[in-house]
Amino acid sequence: MEISFENSGGALCIRLKGDIDDAGIQKARSRIDSILDKERFYEVVFDFSGVPFMDSTGIGMLLGRYKKLERLGIPMYVTGTNKQVDKVFFTSGIYEIIRKLA
Repeated sequence: MEISFENSGGALCIRLKGDIDDAGIQKARSRIDSILDKERFYEVVFDFSGVPFMDSTGIGMLLGRYKKLERLGIPMYVTGTNKQVDKVFFTSGIYEIIRKLA
């Protein structure tokens, strides 16, 4: 999995590319946490447009980042989800706590 980011005036967009599964999730968590610790921002958007597949390990990764940002009072959003990722999000209830941007 590849992770890149862009900070545009405090709107931090984290772009994910590749499958989100058990194989690379620990490295992904570390990379995302490093970005969150170093950047200054007022909101975070996770862009899933480059993610063809995600399993439940991605939910855990996302929830961990959500809790971290919630403690700081920073809103978090997701965008670019395909049908498979949407299904995982709906089934898990993620959309009840994290808003999806069009």
